[in-house]
This record gives sequence, C-alpha cells and structure tokens, in this order.
Amino acid sequence: MSAGPPSESDSVGNENDPLSRHRATIVYADVANYTGLCALDEDGTHRRLEQYLDVFATSVGAHGGRVHHYAGDAVLASFDSAEAAVVCVVEIQRELLRLNVPLAPTHRVEFRVGINEGSVIPSRGDVYGEDVNIAARLETLCVPGAICVSDRVKDAVDERALGVAVTYLGERSLKNLSRRVAAYLVEMGQPSDQPATGFRSRGGAWLQLPDRPSLAVLPFKCTDDDPTAAQFADGLTMEVMTELVKLSGLFLASDFSTLRYRREAPSAQAVSRELGVRFLLEGTVRRSGERLRVNAQLVDAMNGKGIWAERYENTLDDIFGIQDSITDSIIAALDVRLVSGRRSHITRQSLRNREALRHYYNGWSHLISGSREDLILAQRDFETAAELEPESPLPPSMASWTYWWQGFRVLAHDSKSAFERAEHFAMRAQALEDPNGFASLVMAHVHLLRAEHDQALAAAQHALNLRPSCDVSAAAVANVLNYIGRSEEAIQFAERAIRLTPIAPTIYPAVLASAYYGAGHFEEAVAAAHAIVEQNRDALDAWLVLAAAESALGNGPAARAAMEEVLQQRPDLTLDGFLATQPYAGNERLEELADRLRSAGLH
Repeated sequence: MSAGPPSESDSVGNENDPLSRHRATIVYADVANYTGLCALDEDGTHRRLEQYLDVFATSVGAHGGRVHHYAGDAVLASFDSAEAAVVCVVEIQRELLRLNVPLAPTHRVEFRVGINEGSVIPSRGDVYGEDVNIAARLETLCVPGAICVSDRVKDAVDERALGVAVTYLGERSLKNLSRRVAAYLVEMGQPSDQPATGFRSRGGAWLQLPDRPSLAVLPFKCTDDDPTAAQFADGLTMEVMTELVKLSGLFLASDFSTLRYRREAPSAQAVSRELGVRFLLEGTVRRSGERLRVNAQLVDAMNGKGIWAERYENTLDDIFGIQDSITDSIIAALDVRLVSGRRSHITRQSLRNREALRHYYNGWSHLISGSREDLILAQRDFETAAELEPESPLPPSMASWTYWWQGFRVLAHDSKSAFERAEHFAMRAQALEDPNGFASLVMAHVHLLRAEHDQALAAAQHALNLRPSCDVSAAAVANVLNYIGRSEEAIQFAERAIRLTPIAPTIYPAVLASAYYGAGHFEEAVAAAHAIVEQNRDALDAWLVLAAAESALGNGPAARAAMEEVLQQRPDLTLDGFLATQPYAGNERLEELADRLRSAGLH
C-alpha cells in the first residue's frame, strides 16, 4: 500500500502555518564511513560527494520530488508518492554503483538511504516530524549502496520490475522513537540493459565484481574411489589456494565459501553468482600407480568459455610441480600482478620425503573436513610431517593453524593447551621463515590475548602482506585494530573479509558488528548483530554486541532481552569473567563496556 498525492483531507493548514501537516514519502540519505573516506583522501572524497549530490538533485527533480536540505554528506528529500520515491532512489543507487566501479573499494562514496511514508510538518522549505525521524533512523540500519524502507513503503517496492532483493529485518526499536518499526532492506540487482558488473548472491545481496581479476578455486574432484587420490585432491586444492592468496593483484574467494562445493556440482554461472567472482578454476585428480594425473581448466563465467585447459602428470613425489604449473598458468592467463618474492617455490623443495608429503596432504584433507575428530587427525599428520622434514616450515605452520583453530572453536577439552601448542609450532615455523603466513596469524592472536598490542598488529599486518587475498588475515587486522581503539579502520578490514567470504559462517560479520560498536555506530552494530543472530541463534558474540549496543542507545528492554539469550547459552558467564577475555588497550573502553553489559543484566 502506498501514499498518493496529498488531498484536502490530508492537510490541516498550509506551508506558512508551522502546525500544518500533509502526507509525504521521506527520503533520508547519508554517506557510509564518510569520516574514514576523508581521512584517506579528503579532496577526492569531497569532489566525488559533490558529483554524487548532483546525481541526487537531478534524479529527485526528474521524479517529481523535492530536496529540502543538505547537511554535509546527508540529503533530505520528499515525494508525493512512495512509488516515485522508491524508483528514484533505486535509479540513484544504480548510477552511483556505476560511478564507483573504477574506484578502489576503500575510496568509493556509497550512500545508505532510509525511506518512510507518513505525516510531516512543512516549515520554511523544510519538513519535520516523527515520520521524518523514522526515515533517518532507517538509514542507519542500511548497508552501503542499499535502501531501508518501512512497512508503509514496502508495498511500493516491485522486486521484479526494479530488479532488487527485499529482506525483512524485523520490527526494530529506533533511537528516540516511541514505537517499533517494521524494516525491510532493499538491495540492488543488475539492470537488464547494463553490462554485467556483478552477481546476485544466494542470500539475495548484490555482489559488485572487484576491480581486479576475481577467482574461485573449486575443490578438485577425484574421478575414482581411490582414497589416496582423494586426499591428494583435497591437498592440491588448498595448496593452490595457499599460493594464489599471496597475489596482491588477484581477488580470491575464500575457502570458507568454496569448500561447500566439495560434494556439489553447480554450474559455473551459479558459483560465480553466489560468490561474486568472474573466473573459476576447476579440476580432477586420478592416480595411476605412483603417478598422479590432474586435469585443470580456467573458465570465464561471464560467457561460459574456457580460457585454458591443461593436463598434468607427475609422480607423487613431485606434486608441488603440478601446483606451481597451475598457479603460473593462472597468473599468465589473468595477467595478475605478483607480490614480490614468491619464495615458497624454493621453500617447498624442502618437503621431499615421500612419507612427509603424504602426511602433509593427509593433514590438509582432514583439516578441510572440519570436525573435531578430523582436526585431531590433521594435527597428527602435520606433526608427523614436521618430524620427518624438520627443516621445512610448512608442516609446523599448518600444525600451529590446526591447534589455533581447535582452541578458537572450543573443540578441545582444554583450549589453553591448544593455544600453547599453536604458539609452539608457530614459533618453530617462523624460525624457519614460514612462507604462507599461517604462523603469523596464530601469533597475532597469541599477542592479542596477552594485550601485546603492537606485536599483535605487526603480526596481523605481516600475515596480510603475505596473504593479500586472505579473509582470515583481513579479519585478524580488523580484530586487532578494534581492540586498540582504531575501530573506523577495523570496519574496512572486516568488510573486506566478508566480501572475500560471501557464503560464510558468522565469524566475520561478528567482527564487523564489534567494530561498529567500537566506533560508536551503535545503530549499525545493532543491525549487524541482528542479521547474525537471525542466521545463527547460537552466535554468542553477536548477542553480547547487541546487548551492549542496545544499552548504549538507551533501549533497556532490548538490551536485557539480548542478555537473556546470552545467559541461556552460558549460564555460568560472569561480567568479570567476560571482561578478562577482552584485551582492550586502555581501561576507558573496557569500563564503558562493563557499565553497558551490567545495565543489560550481566553481573
């Protein structure tokens, strides 16, 4: 149901009377992370903002609307009908998406927009009233480049005609408003008359293609029932990804997203659409005696055509040679710019013992299976490989990662012991000049838990330098930055991790929600945390962020409801116990967090 043009019965006065009212659809738009954009490039950001505000003004006028005022990077406009407002804002967001394509992700000016319909008070060329405030609050629930509408406006959104995806966000308590408002997120799709620059993901979100070659490595398939070949197929997949993740000129979808295709056979177009990438690497593995045969091909999902296809045949002792050939072929085919060094080709030559190689690949196969039992088997395999090849950094690097993952996911009976083993193997790998960055990731976590903030940030940044397309490295940097008080920067790295992993668990969105909270963007923190718990009710970190953020907004009932969820999952959790796990730099933020959690009901 939508609002039509105002009639005499809608109005109780005229614009010169400050008490007069009429019905209108209100649009409120604001730039996401404007302060952070200006910190990176103030002049360029301001020039782009001026250009984009001109787009707003032109489109609003063309659709019969009126811009009432600009406030820095914010715009307030109104329309006589909800349909006109929605069509106009979708058109604007699409045009801004197009203008942002040539820019680096860190420099894109992206608007969040809230739309509400209701009664407004016109005065001196502006509009006021609770329904105007609702539009402004809806904007804070939005993701960059999208629109958030109230239930009054939702019926005006024709998903099929506009090519958008609508997601119900639930009834939300909005700051300083007396009633809850049902909110809907509207995300852009690709207009049919535009060249393809992205895909709609499985969740309905629009994934803009990156500004560099983008690739997903699908799990290599074993063509027979040979368990040895199957283990080598898993190991080959992960080792190829481990090499490619080091290329700064390549956007590589994370293994969190791609490993779900291990037992599926979707089309290239379906995978590309879900992950927001253009190119796919796929292949098969078959063993014949002591030789391994690998077929690999690179596909352009835009047209379904193969870019190259190769067949490789090596002995089991020289599996790394196949990996290097595949990696080099991708680099050449996609014209990918390399990070300096690529010394891991040399480092891997240290892993020549056949039994060490077998255990190393078995470890990868167990690791990607992900269960508690498989992690233990992976640890044993990597440790055995380390014993057989004591001069190679690869086995201890991976052993450290498996122990860290076990402790992080609380899959060990003693997480403290798991973290200690992780540190032991990480230090051993670093002493051997670990080329893959896993040891640095582990040490970033170790240093952070000890509140050794400078060392934690250095280790996380070193891991990201080694692994520029690594989602875990980006999230590690975000996590450390948030704890040391640089939460605005943390937001960008958390968003980077999420984009690399569009089909993922809730770990990275939880880091983003926490960074929003740390930056004082409490409405955004609430929205992000809500999205997490709707996907996973057991996401304890998200419930804690939700409790703290709602408390910061003065929404006592919502904060207490979130804390009730926390205590249902962890009835033994105490305030002091939780705070002891939070390695913030300085006491002020920790004390503020304590006050908010205490008011939410944690004691």
